[in-house]
Amino acid sequence: MSRAAYRRLRDRIVEGLASNLSHDEYVHSRGVETEAVRLFFAFDRTGELWKASLAGLLHDYARSMDLFEMQKKLSDAGVRVPDGRTATRGLLHGFVSAHMARELFNVTDPSIIAAVKYHTTGRPGMSFLEKVIFISDYIEPSRTFEGVAAVRRAVAEAVFCGRSIDHALLHVVRDKVRSIQSLGIVCFPKMIELLHSLEKKSFVEQVTF
Repeated sequence: MSRAAYRRLRDRIVEGLASNLSHDEYVHSRGVETEAVRLFFAFDRTGELWKASLAGLLHDYARSMDLFEMQKKLSDAGVRVPDGRTATRGLLHGFVSAHMARELFNVTDPSIIAAVKYHTTGRPGMSFLEKVIFISDYIEPSRTFEGVAAVRRAVAEAVFCGRSIDHALLHVVRDKVRSIQSLGIVCFPKMIELLHSLEKKSFVEQVTF
């Protein structure tokens, strides 16, 4: 994508976010873009910054819709959603946002679409972009939940000590699973699969908390 085309598309997406999301949701989406671009810089992926930017902005595009609206939009479009994700807004909004990225902005790059779809639950075998958006969604600057500062420090240590993106991802997935389970909520199976796949990697013993 040319720089001019990217700028035009980004401007349209930002305008749509400002029109359709609440103030907090808008700030969050801009924060995810910022964090994703920062991580791409840190890992010397400067040639794909535009993907980090667009995926970060688009990941919650449908967040303001209620569950019925989300279900109807996908049903009307004939979009199939696997793994029982139609049950809640939290599980479904990534798929709806990915659909809207195609429908409204003609975004068809498969890596961007996948990053938007799976930013909430993750999945085994994630691409670099998917991992970055998953991490960025959890630690972007406007997040204020208890413990987020510690997760940010762990991610920064993993990144700037020359470790892989999977080191950073493991910190985030572990904390997210812990947080969900502490609320008495059953974690989505794909997130547990992701955690187990990361824990099998050889670096796991080097990770500290």
